[in-house]
Amino acid sequence: MSADKTTPISGQILTLGLIILTFYSAAWIIAKFVAVSAPPVWATIGRLIASAAFLLGVLALMPSTRLSWVEIRRRRRDLFVLSLLGTSGYLTLTFISLRSIQPSQLVAVLAMVPALTFIIAWLRGLEAATPQKVTGVVIATAAAVGFNIDPLTQLDSGAWIGVTTAGLAAVSYAFFGVRFKETLPGMPVVGVSTVMIVMGIMTLLPLALLTEGPPPQVSGETIAALTLIGAGLSAPVYLLYGKIIQLGGALIASLAGVIGPFTVLIAEALIGLRATVFAWEWICALVCTFGVALIVFPNLFSFKTKIESRHA
Repeated sequence: MSADKTTPISGQILTLGLIILTFYSAAWIIAKFVAVSAPPVWATIGRLIASAAFLLGVLALMPSTRLSWVEIRRRRRDLFVLSLLGTSGYLTLTFISLRSIQPSQLVAVLAMVPALTFIIAWLRGLEAATPQKVTGVVIATAAAVGFNIDPLTQLDSGAWIGVTTAGLAAVSYAFFGVRFKETLPGMPVVGVSTVMIVMGIMTLLPLALLTEGPPPQVSGETIAALTLIGAGLSAPVYLLYGKIIQLGGALIASLAGVIGPFTVLIAEALIGLRATVFAWEWICALVCTFGVALIVFPNLFSFKTKIESRHA
């Protein structure tokens, strides 16, 4: 397949991306509190159940967005792989990560998703490798790693496990974005998202019973947090993310990673999740944002040239 031409970012895509960013940032902050009070696999199941309930309600109100059983059977292998990459596997890895690192550290690693998405899409012939994009990949990756190697705060072994797990989650989600665009073009996003989430729940249930035992007793606050994350924050993002992938492609859909490190870092400082925000973290968040912008906005440096050409 030949490389796609760069997709311009329309006002609709940009608006959807900013909504995703808001929900995305809030979800990770709340997920931190859940991660320390519930086992990661059961926490993921609870989150997915809440998301499934929301999406089933949408399907009831919008029958045209459903997938037929024939379509599900025909696409079951693709849907199962996407479920592992984008829901069950990805979310479990992030909950494991949050048990030992802060949301801002997780998001700094997940900010590599656009870079990883570009690399995967380029290897599969879906993106052209321009000097600006390659530079962005190098900058974003280096800054995301640097965010977690602050010379003033040495990370212990547990934190490094969290960072590594977050890295695996980023790779998983990058593959998810590319495969979604490749395998499910034009299919109803609500129906696809619902089937993937239900598959994710069915996949994780035996794993949870084998590795974590029966469902744990958790507080009402934890249940409320999981419900809020799953139904109020994650389910709408699944729909918006899938819509952006269909409109602009997987690389554009990773727009939330552009300023995610900033928003989560600011939120942590405001709510007292951390006492100190080091200058090194702000610098790395800024550099990471710049690197991702180089990837997602291909004409970032052409504005001046266009202005000059108009006056020529």
